[in-house]
Amino acid sequence: MQDIGVTVATFTFDGPSAHFAMFKELGAKLAVDEPIPHFLDPSDPSIRTLVFLDACHMLKLVSNAFGHIGVLYDGYGNEIRWEYLKSYMTYKIPRDFTWKIS
Repeated sequence: MQDIGVTVATFTFDGPSAHFAMFKELGAKLAVDEPIPHFLDPSDPSIRTLVFLDACHMLKLVSNAFGHIGVLYDGYGNEIRWEYLKSYMTYKIPRDFTWKIS
């Protein structure tokens, strides 16, 4: 890409294992314990390319998994039930509702 004057600053991806494997091979690591959210450009090691998971897609995956499983547990072992979230999401805010910022 540099041959034509393009520098890639970031990669945003949706999380398939093939993408994780590719970025790991390039030197990036998105593990929670020791993250390395970038890799060095193979043709110019002074250039870092940042790696991001697509947050919207990750939320969709979690939502789908949560709906399928039906219950998750927080860090304290408390139950979080899908049915409660689903009920909350179906709550309708009146059309004439206005937010007041003070």
